[in-house]
Amino acid sequence: MAGVILLNFYYNDGRFRLFTVISMVVAFVIYYFTVGKLMMAISEPIMIIVKLIIKTIFKPILALLKRLLDVIKNIFLKAKIHIEKSRGLRYNKKERERILHLSKIGFLNKL
Repeated sequence: MAGVILLNFYYNDGRFRLFTVISMVVAFVIYYFTVGKLMMAISEPIMIIVKLIIKTIFKPILALLKRLLDVIKNIFLKAKIHIEKSRGLRYNKKERERILHLSKIGFLNKL
């Protein structure tokens, strides 16, 4: 609409022409009831086909990425468990050595 107003202003030396507005309205009505209906009838099946193609292409890729993410999470979980176990074992070993040392010299002074 703004484009038509600017073109009307530029080409008609700033004078308002009713013919331009009437022709714009008539063109819209013709488009809406002919080509517009045809475009809507064609665009819906095209969009269904495009969605189907996108689903068939991206669904396996997304499943693969999900599986890869699960594997990575599993690796990090196992690494975390291993680190926690090794820290626990180290703590137990040091604690056992400390308690053995304290048992040799007496528990009461060093607890």
